[in-house]
Amino acid sequence: MKLPSPKTILLAALASTGVLGFESVEDAARIARTLVQSESIGTLSTTFPEGHALAGESLGLIEYYAPCHNNGSLAVLFFGISLNGKNILASSNHSATFSLQAPPSRSAATKPRLAMMGTFEIFGDKYPQGDELRRCYLKSHPDAWWTPGSHGEGVHGATWARFDPQTIYFVGGFGGAHYIGYIPIDLYRRAVPREAEPDSFERLRIESDK
Repeated sequence: MKLPSPKTILLAALASTGVLGFESVEDAARIARTLVQSESIGTLSTTFPEGHALAGESLGLIEYYAPCHNNGSLAVLFFGISLNGKNILASSNHSATFSLQAPPSRSAATKPRLAMMGTFEIFGDKYPQGDELRRCYLKSHPDAWWTPGSHGEGVHGATWARFDPQTIYFVGGFGGAHYIGYIPIDLYRRAVPREAEPDSFERLRIESDK
């Protein structure tokens, strides 16, 4: 029997200390997966490596992604020439953070948001399901004419990559009503997102309160 890693045990303990309103951590996992499924643009953050003039400083810029993986990982077009791309390549495990937030209505502070800390798997031209991935990606970003295979080689060295979350921190809204804390990665991967609709997050919360 395989024992859980110390990191898994620690994150499970952290999840148990989350702030609970009427949302449980299970509700938060489902909302997180729904948010990932319904959005297609987030903020990608990286850290400048040692030896750089800005070593240790962070960089965050918007980034396209597509929810093409059943376990909640993100399909990303990776540009090694970008600053974020260079920082990722300089990291020993290709680490980065993806942050997402639900579209604001009256108050952005009441909407769910999350930060996913994880690693990139960069495929180059060896991704075995490139055509299928391209079709999925273009559903989220029909303007992305620069995808690999669209014009021979990827524009500006664009290549397919997958962002795999390892640690997830979730803020459901105000702490008195919504869950705030870590979501265990296994729970996130198992959670089933619902179809994205304008009131998805409100209805999820109403159902959680029953």
